[in-house]
Amino acid sequence: MIAQKRKARRRWDQTRDSQDKTELNNLAQQLRREIKELTNDSMSTYLRELTNDNNTDYSLWKATKKLTDLLCRFPYQENTRELGQEQ
Repeated sequence: MIAQKRKARRRWDQTRDSQDKTELNNLAQQLRREIKELTNDSMSTYLRELTNDNNTDYSLWKATKKLTDLLCRFPYQENTRELGQEQ
């Protein structure tokens, strides 16, 4: 799939034909959909396998902590610049 997209990109770069661009756009969109589907499938599998048992080293709680840490790392920053001020 990636090789087809690269080949279509090269062809469009050389010709700048609208049909080649359409083919490139279709391949890029199809590739994006497949990557998104693969990502969703792997995330679903990962989430299904999480448990809160001592045998699995509490993987559910570790995953939850990792997600909450990511949310806390990006605090809201207020823009304090006033109109007309240069920085």
